[in-house]
Amino acid sequence: MSMLRLGVRGLRCQAPKRTVVAMASPRLRAMPAREVKNLLQSEAGAGVVVLDVRDYDFEGGHIRGCINRPAASFDKDADVDKFIDTELGPGVKTVVVHCALSQVRGPYTAQRLLSRIQKRSAVGSQSPEVVVMSRGWLGAAQIMAEDEDLTCTCQDASCYRQHAVQMLGGEGDANIL
Repeated sequence: MSMLRLGVRGLRCQAPKRTVVAMASPRLRAMPAREVKNLLQSEAGAGVVVLDVRDYDFEGGHIRGCINRPAASFDKDADVDKFIDTELGPGVKTVVVHCALSQVRGPYTAQRLLSRIQKRSAVGSQSPEVVVMSRGWLGAAQIMAEDEDLTCTCQDASCYRQHAVQMLGGEGDANIL
């Protein structure tokens, strides 16, 4: 763990050191938020899983229907495998991964996910494309802000409850609120 110093008041927090190797893979690419928007609104949108790996900064909006799991929950191979088994069915063609800015957590998670998918896939089998959404949620929010079909600000208690349960890994009390 490395110590980060943030803000004027010197707020300190622990953050795991992660090597960002996301763009080193030829199968992992950056997808602009506008392209993600178009993909989600197209017929192919049914085969897209959006994985938002923000944790405490998830509040304030997200892409509607996204799966929210903190990046730290992808550190162990067994946890990545469980995500693949439970969330990536045969109809999934594209997995869009992002965090707030898609500079560290998003690329890290996308690389972990792609690596495990490749290790588990049979030779010649079709596996989903894993992409990192450029500029993360902050960039997407600017492009998708006025499209209520694509975004949510979690003012609805049931939406917030759903994401709170997701943050617990699908376990826990659904009556959080």
